[in-house]
Amino acid sequence: MENRPPVSEGSASICLMTALLAGCGGAEAPSSSTGRIATSAQPERTLTLTIDRVESAAPIPAYVHRNGLSFSLDAIFQSLDIALSIQAQAAVPDPNGGAAYSDAEIHAARDWFKKPPAGQGWHVQAILLPLAESEDLGLVFQDTRDGFVVFTEAAGTQASLLRTTAHELGHTLNLFHNDGDGDLACCLDAPTWALTGRSIMNQSRCLSADWEFAFSSTEKEHVTSHPEDRVKPGSSAFGECTLSHRKLC
Repeated sequence: MENRPPVSEGSASICLMTALLAGCGGAEAPSSSTGRIATSAQPERTLTLTIDRVESAAPIPAYVHRNGLSFSLDAIFQSLDIALSIQAQAAVPDPNGGAAYSDAEIHAARDWFKKPPAGQGWHVQAILLPLAESEDLGLVFQDTRDGFVVFTEAAGTQASLLRTTAHELGHTLNLFHNDGDGDLACCLDAPTWALTGRSIMNQSRCLSADWEFAFSSTEKEHVTSHPEDRVKPGSSAFGECTLSHRKLC
């Protein structure tokens, strides 16, 4: 993992999380699998997602169609008992003129927009920029875990753009790449036979051709069963919840 606040979806350097800090409590979770589990009976939580973007970045699609079905960001997170309240703000001029952003410029972008309110409620800020010099698809700010960036022009397709947004939002809930249902060998060198990931939190480099807009049983178990301060955005740093997670990748 690079020694910087963001955790990037597109970079292989994320592999091998070393921050084995406070555990989540409870027994070991079952291994990730391609199986999906039904929505739990716990009360639904509302997460306010504020979306800020520069004019050169594409907006997040309201819906995409894949495998004959229609998907939206809020529908994807309903399976985690989370109701999204999406607040898309007016685009602002891009000071980079559409050029790729450096790490320093990405951090500076956080100061251009009003930050989510601290305290009560679940709040996350999404910042949409066109491209990163690192060629990542997106990243989460792991120091606060209350915001993320999506590089919209790197996504390539509307489906990939919606998936990247869901993936980075999953990181704000303290979900790891290794919570995905893909083969762990993909985290090391991405051999072709290991490209079996179908769920949201797999890195894009680990995805099978039939990937889904869905969370694996391990991903869902974390969000619905672990202590709130290990899930709620902004309540702890990224990585402070390693018990019950597969720790490679």
